[in-house]
Amino acid sequence: MTDKDSIQKIESALKAAGVNVSHIADLTLAPRGGVIPDKGIVLVYDAAHPEAVAGVLSALQRQNNGCVSEMVVGKRDQGYTIVPIGEIHYFVSNGNYVYGQTNQGSVEINRKLFEIERDYKSNYFFRIHKSYVVNIRWVREIIPWFGGRLLLRIKETDEEIEVSRNYVKAFKDALGI
Repeated sequence: MTDKDSIQKIESALKAAGVNVSHIADLTLAPRGGVIPDKGIVLVYDAAHPEAVAGVLSALQRQNNGCVSEMVVGKRDQGYTIVPIGEIHYFVSNGNYVYGQTNQGSVEINRKLFEIERDYKSNYFFRIHKSYVVNIRWVREIIPWFGGRLLLRIKETDEEIEVSRNYVKAFKDALGI
C-alpha cells in the first residue's frame, strides 16, 4: 500500500468515524519512516494498519466532547501522555520549562506560558502570576490575601497559589467580583 493509498484510507475511516479532517489542523499524521514535521502534534502510524488511526482519534474525540484540540500532549516519565485540557488544574513555568498539574502529577508541556494563556482563555484558564495560568474550574476557594493579593485553593489537592498584585484586577474583572 502506498503512502497516498494509506492517507486516503485513513481520511475515509476518520470521516466515517465522525472525526473532522483538515489539512491545517494542529494534529499531523505521518507514516512511520516518513517525514516528521518540526512543529505541532504528530501521530506516527504504521502504513500497514492505517485503520488503527481512526480508532484512536475517534476515541479521543468522544472522550473530549468532540474536540481533539481540547487536549494537551505532555512528557511524563520516559514517554508522552495525552491529557484532556479540563483535567489540568494549572500550568506553571519553572525556568525554561512549563508543566501542567493534574491529579496524576505534572506533565511537561512543550509550549510557552503566554501561548497557553492565549489559546485556553476560553476554557476558563486565567493568568494569575508571571509563572501561573490557572483553570478556574479547579479553584475551590478564593481568599483575600495581604497587600491586595488573592490566594486560590485548588480542589482535591488543597494547594494554594497566590494571585499576584499585577493580575488581581484583571482576574476579578474576568470573574465579575
